Amino acid sequence: MTATFRAYKQHLLGSQKKSKEVTKEKTKNKKTLAERKKIPWAKTDHVFLEKSVLKSYHRNLGDYFLQRGYVTSEELQLGLIDSALTGKKIGNYFLENNKITEENLLEALADVKHIPYIQSGHLEDYELFHYAESFDENFLRELKVLPLMKIQNGYVIAFSDDSPLDAQTRLKTTYKIQVEAVFLSADEIEYGLELMYAKQTGEALTDSQIKLLALKGVINYEQAIIARNYSNLSGKSEKQILKEMGLLPISLKIMDIESAV
Repeated sequence: MTATFRAYKQHLLGSQKKSKEVTKEKTKNKKTLAERKKIPWAKTDHVFLEKSVLKSYHRNLGDYFLQRGYVTSEELQLGLIDSALTGKKIGNYFLENNKITEENLLEALADVKHIPYIQSGHLEDYELFHYAESFDENFLRELKVLPLMKIQNGYVIAFSDDSPLDAQTRLKTTYKIQVEAVFLSADEIEYGLELMYAKQTGEALTDSQIKLLALKGVINYEQAIIARNYSNLSGKSEKQILKEMGLLPISLKIMDIESAV
């Protein structure tokens, strides 16, 4: 507000310099009339912090565990010391000491990294066998990842805390695809891979409305994950959940989306 007031004051009242000085300055700087009359803004220079500095401001796992009451401040200090001495991840330290569960850890990682977390169970609803021919099984098992959903330019891939740090980069490089990350437990990833590469019998299930909307780009992958999680937890139909979330307008017909896909 102050900067704006100063700018308009300068514009309306003008400079206090004598006309001779103004003329001399105009000649020196070669400013046009339009440039001189342009309203200046006092806040034009911005200094952005380096990533290494910004990192210290990011919320970390220790903060999350402490806020949720999973650990005390003394236990957090011990965990930080152990992590510094052994190089062990602090999440694994608290897992081994039975302070948290794997679900607690994944929820914390999802919160800190702003990545969706997939609720355990109901992997059958994702019809994973559709993606079996698109990925090498051994490669997925090596990376400990699971393709969950196809999107317009790539796939939604589930990672666990056991996945290598470069897993996402290797997937992008190998398959030349966009990768959107979500978190899933290591056991669920293993189970999902078994489902994906198991021999399928009978007819495939009809594509879900959530999947079709995500493929068409009507909803993004995060909305699709939230809708799928809520549908599984509440027992409500996908259509009902999509309507409650405001993601399925009455005028939008699923049949139209199916034909477009």
